Amino acid sequence: LQAGDTLYVDTGDYPMIDPIGVSGSNDVSLLVGPGMGRDEGFTITGPTDTSLIARLFPAIPGDRTRALIDLDDADFVTVRHLTLENAQRGVYTHGGSDSFEASFLTATGHAQEGFRIETASPFGDFDHLVALNNGAGGIYISGNIRSLTHSTASGNVGDGVRIVGGVLEVSDNIARNNTDWGFELSQSGDGMVLRNESSANRAGIYASNNVGSTTLRIGDTDLAAGNGNRVFNNRDGGIYAYYGALVAGNTVFGHTSSNAWGIYGYSNVTTDANVVYGNTQGIYGWYGTINRNRVYANANDGIRAENTDLFGNVVYGNAVGLRVGDYYNQSRTARSNLIYGNSSAGVLIAGYGLTFINNTVYQVTGDAVRVSDASGIGLYNNILGTDSGYVLSVASNSQVGFASDFNLFLDGGTLGQWQGVDRNSLAAWRGASFTDASSLVADALFVDPDGADNVLGFASLAQDGRDDDFHLRSAYGGFQGGSGLAPVREATSGLPVFIAPTALTSTGQSP
Repeated sequence: LQAGDTLYVDTGDYPMIDPIGVSGSNDVSLLVGPGMGRDEGFTITGPTDTSLIARLFPAIPGDRTRALIDLDDADFVTVRHLTLENAQRGVYTHGGSDSFEASFLTATGHAQEGFRIETASPFGDFDHLVALNNGAGGIYISGNIRSLTHSTASGNVGDGVRIVGGVLEVSDNIARNNTDWGFELSQSGDGMVLRNESSANRAGIYASNNVGSTTLRIGDTDLAAGNGNRVFNNRDGGIYAYYGALVAGNTVFGHTSSNAWGIYGYSNVTTDANVVYGNTQGIYGWYGTINRNRVYANANDGIRAENTDLFGNVVYGNAVGLRVGDYYNQSRTARSNLIYGNSSAGVLIAGYGLTFINNTVYQVTGDAVRVSDASGIGLYNNILGTDSGYVLSVASNSQVGFASDFNLFLDGGTLGQWQGVDRNSLAAWRGASFTDASSLVADALFVDPDGADNVLGFASLAQDGRDDDFHLRSAYGGFQGGSGLAPVREATSGLPVFIAPTALTSTGQSP
């Protein structure tokens, strides 16, 4: 075969005594069988009509000692339109087989990976690969590639898809029922992970991107584009991103093992505009940002943020709405979050230097805001209330540097706890804490906090809390409805969308 040639494989079943072995530099006849030459730069293809199948499999049943297609230092090879069954691997490229591409291949029932591709193919596209029921992973790619698209990995022992190296796009793929990660990406660089589904695996999507100042984009902040990923009903976790990633516009639910997080972001990860619900725990952030997420109906914490800034999240129906810990003298800000209707507590604050400003926290039961093991905490311009519990509790070990003012306290519950003593009125609170000189106690006049269904928070997918309206009434013109700062789950696509509010002029005026 010469450069530019095409080897056509016609429709039919092909019992293989020896694999298709190709090398650009080595004599591979001893490895894969006689008649295999030193070739590269060509295409192998079966029938392009997807209703016609060219099927390759070992001639000796149970012989899984070799791959069906073995490329050893064979550059510029393309393989297409074949079904590869019950060998060691379907396709194995190695030994510097660079500039490789593959499409419309099915690999099933192999002892090792369906596809093991070790290559440097920065312009290589891998499209419509199907890996089913293989013994050591579905699709494994090591080396830089351009894209993996429209592919499926299901029922594999190990990862569904694993890519080690730079990749520009991983999109429109499905990973289901694999025993490890649906998708595992490392050293990806400035890539995009868009419109994928990962479900019923051990865990959903793993990304570790320690490549300089690059950012791996898992989903998209432009929700109208529909580029988010759907990650659901995996056992041990949803999306876990490390070292330089944007996780945005995804829907993540149904991860319920004891330590499972919906989204876990570690070190320079921005988690933005996702819908995260029905997990053991919602969103975790360590040294990053958590913005504009809707987080509800998680069994434990809705959001846990350590040394992380937060803005515009809507959090309800969890055990604890928001748990914040700021350590290592890192001052952080939690701004404009809506946190309500959690079963145990609204907000738990620990650590150093958090500024908690412009937030609304309302609890039916439990404390609205509890500060403990902390110092240098500031609470400003918040609306805080509970029907049963403390509106604001500050532990004796957290009074150093504590500041609070311009807050609106809702009537109900016990206004404060200071030095372990209940402070039942604003005057008593001021006298003990020397804070909140400009704060007041009043009805905030929310538009309709339990919504049109008269149910506060999450009841079902049809009653998911999106109608709970915490806009403030204004006689001069305000808003009602909409999704607020955080998106909601769209029923048809299952992805997050923003819903615009409508104008409203109220008879009452919020203080």
